[in-house]
Amino acid sequence: MILFWKEFVDTYIDYAFNKSVEKVFEEFKRGFFKVCSRDGVEFFQPEELRGVMVGQEFTDWNVMKQNTVYEGEYSETHPTIITFWEVFDELTEDEKKRFLWCGTDRIAKVRVGCTQYRGK
Repeated sequence: MILFWKEFVDTYIDYAFNKSVEKVFEEFKRGFFKVCSRDGVEFFQPEELRGVMVGQEFTDWNVMKQNTVYEGEYSETHPTIITFWEVFDELTEDEKKRFLWCGTDRIAKVRVGCTQYRGK
């Protein structure tokens, strides 16, 4: 009875995590390797690859401030920019993230290995 139960559980797990998604996974894998080199992917550990592909949440606001690029008449000494950073610095972490989401349609992401954010 125990041997039967173990075989049933093993077969069910194999189906749930492998066989039932095999076709979908193969299509995903085919598309993924069209845009990513197999050699490049094998270079990374899984968490490193995830960071490279989707980025990591950016919350070093001082780095963002120091590396923001201003255009036209604006510079870090422009009164509007000074006021913006004064207000931004008073926001909570959650409010800063929501502000960036609203302003960029996505939370700012920084690729693994990058230490700077170049905003425009």
